[in-house]
Amino acid sequence: DYPCGHCVFAAAVATVLEAETGPAPEGGLRIRSVEHHPGLNVTVPTWRAFVDAMSLSRIHAGAHTRFANDDAEAVGREVGRRAL
Repeated sequence: DYPCGHCVFAAAVATVLEAETGPAPEGGLRIRSVEHHPGLNVTVPTWRAFVDAMSLSRIHAGAHTRFANDDAEAVGREVGRRAL
């Protein structure tokens, strides 16, 4: 398997935004798909939940395994820390 690019991006973004705004955006974070499910909105309560939702979506799609996603999230968190 190979690292999940979506998971790297999500973990990097969440790391930076959590450092800037705290662990939970006010009212949660709304995730919206404009291509696959227009109009479908999901709200997650924390940046960690955002990363978890991204990871699960890639597993359910059959694109990656949990191991690949865990490794990718670690890479993304490090990218976020270095960006800060």
